[in-house]
Amino acid sequence: MSESVPSTRTVRLGRVKPQAPGHRTIFCNDREANLPVRFKDCLNSPVSPITNVLPLSVVLLLSLIKEAFEDWKRFQNDMVINNNTIDVLQDEKWVSIPWKKLQVGDIVKGCSLRNTEYIVGVVIFTGHETKLQLVPSVIVHGHCFIDTWNTLQVMMNAMNVPSKRSTLERKLDKLILILFATLFMMCFIGAVGRNLMEFFKCSIGGEIYGNGLTETEKGLAERNGVKLEENITTNAVRERGFNFNDARLMSGAWRNEPNPDSCKEFFRCLAICHTVLPEGDESPEKIRYQAASPDESALVIAAKNFGFFFYRRTPTTIYVRESHVEKMGKIQDVSYEILNVLEFNSTRKRQSVVCRYPDGRLVLYCKGADTVIFERLADDYNSIKKVTREHLEQFGCAGLRTLCLAYKDLHPDVYESWNEKFINAKSSLHDREKKLDEVAELIENDLILIGSTAIEDKLQEGVPACIETLQRAGIKIWVLTGDKIETAINIAYACNLINNEMKQFIISSETDAIREVEDRGDQVEIARFIKEEVKRELKKCLEEAQSYVSSISKPKLALVIDGKCLMYALDPSLRVMLLKFSLSCHAVVCCRVSPLQKAQVTSLVRKGAKKITLSIGDGANDVSMIQAAHVGVGISGLEGMQAVMASDFAIAQFRYLADLLLVHGRWSYFRICKIIQEMHRQEYDDTGREQLIEMGGILSPAEAKSHGVSQLPQEISKHTGFAFDSPGYESFFAAQLGIYAPQKAWDVARRASMKPRLKIGQKK
Repeated sequence: MSESVPSTRTVRLGRVKPQAPGHRTIFCNDREANLPVRFKDCLNSPVSPITNVLPLSVVLLLSLIKEAFEDWKRFQNDMVINNNTIDVLQDEKWVSIPWKKLQVGDIVKGCSLRNTEYIVGVVIFTGHETKLQLVPSVIVHGHCFIDTWNTLQVMMNAMNVPSKRSTLERKLDKLILILFATLFMMCFIGAVGRNLMEFFKCSIGGEIYGNGLTETEKGLAERNGVKLEENITTNAVRERGFNFNDARLMSGAWRNEPNPDSCKEFFRCLAICHTVLPEGDESPEKIRYQAASPDESALVIAAKNFGFFFYRRTPTTIYVRESHVEKMGKIQDVSYEILNVLEFNSTRKRQSVVCRYPDGRLVLYCKGADTVIFERLADDYNSIKKVTREHLEQFGCAGLRTLCLAYKDLHPDVYESWNEKFINAKSSLHDREKKLDEVAELIENDLILIGSTAIEDKLQEGVPACIETLQRAGIKIWVLTGDKIETAINIAYACNLINNEMKQFIISSETDAIREVEDRGDQVEIARFIKEEVKRELKKCLEEAQSYVSSISKPKLALVIDGKCLMYALDPSLRVMLLKFSLSCHAVVCCRVSPLQKAQVTSLVRKGAKKITLSIGDGANDVSMIQAAHVGVGISGLEGMQAVMASDFAIAQFRYLADLLLVHGRWSYFRICKIIQEMHRQEYDDTGREQLIEMGGILSPAEAKSHGVSQLPQEISKHTGFAFDSPGYESFFAAQLGIYAPQKAWDVARRASMKPRLKIGQKK
């Protein structure tokens, strides 16, 4: 390397591997030789053979141990199953024999069942020629677990959701969890949140019950500098899902209230109108409820604490242990026959149950959103309707989620006529859901309002700080919720999404003018009037927003709109105006919206504004919104796993969204950019090499040196802390080419300071 290079030859400078001075290695500029090195440096992977072989050996060893352990457990399980006894019908008698002796044609009894003691099954096809027996390995996932052993085919119910991953991905995930146990434990601990729903207050017969203060009320008082005193009794009952404090309804004291009949209907509606399944011992202390949502479970728990204990359910009957109904201290078990269940969905926004009392009384119990319940009330109860509406506004201002409860006595002839239509709709093969909704409309009318419930949905830890961080990063946040407008506004305040310094624009259907038109009952006039009102409000808000933009102060804007107005605002003639105004707002809150409207708003921003959108939710009603966005994030919690299964990323709590976007998202962005940069650099190197070959010896030595130095990577050495194109390296390359380049004084001092750090082996 000490010989000089002829001037007629063009040489490109190589790349230096970061090492201590005096121990440098020059890499040639061959494209094929440098390609793996570049991607190796780009991805920062180890180069030592030990670091490559050792992790692989550990993975293979753990895999072998895992497979051996699973095979042993499967063998033990098969031995237990095959030696279990099963009842077989022989000579008109049930005879117990081992499962492995079953033959085709045997009639068997026994399985893991609910609501029945046994079922009878027939062995149709078993043995080594079945498909499952011929499959090399049994794959266990999804809704059903199926296994085969010689002459038995068993199916057991499972609660796992369908998996989108392949078998290889699932096995790799298990290995990763074993290798990174510490990270797994951290994630497991982080999954414990405060996603709780507790029965907090209620309104029965025009009277409010419940003395507690919600977290939203405490936060609002703290912001306004007001000190509130919470009146809590010493003997208040408290359990998960029930945080109610009012002695007037506890321990049978409701019998002394001015409206005891309304209280009784209220409690029975909570105990009967649901789809909850009880599990465990039939005692108030040990029973557990499996519900479709946490708020439905909270309502059943509230009925239990009020003395109406739902403890057993069959497909046709609900059993309730009622206290203090006939007289104080008396407890009786009452069975209610469930005749029909009109299930809740996002369109109906209500749920109804038709039941028969032991004395033959037919009752329809209904619970749902205030907007749909009030539309179906009888005309003779306007006074309680007005008072309850005021109570709902108070609950909403306290940040509570509300539901209205109503009932209706049915005449047997009316019910029989309606039930025939219901059976026909239920057995229909075309448009079944639509027909069921139409039949439900025929009976869910002229209801009697009982009251309303108020449930506190506690915020997860760190939500306000997360939202503030995302807003500082320039991300606009829109809230799409099914809560009331008052509840949504107060939750937005609690989350720091809205504050008193913002200019708020509220477009609501709960105005006196709209209510007056709705009371007339003309649907065509209602639709026309609301659309005109929404158009007028949007135009007014847009003009006012434009005036604020041109002003000196330029306050932040916030839009709040409810679902009924949003339905007309999303009309093709108004959506452009809605989008233009919404994009000028710092925050947008859409309340009382359906899952379809959530998806429509997301698509409006994604397609209309050409913005990158991210949707995050934790329930089944958020699936359509998650799928409509560019990026979907699901929160795994008490609402189920539907949102997680439909999302691109899954997190345990909302506050992890900041790390997902601002930390892991930033790292991912850098990695992608670095790979793209390396790919373009490779193309540039190839092009530059061809140009140099064509140029031949035209370049002067100084130009050749300058061009070679310019091709060096502009990165900092991890070993020395200096740039690769520092004067020291530049002079080293020049010396190899026979070109004189004087060293700088600071570079000489740096070399001298590095000499004592050299290892003894290197000196030798």
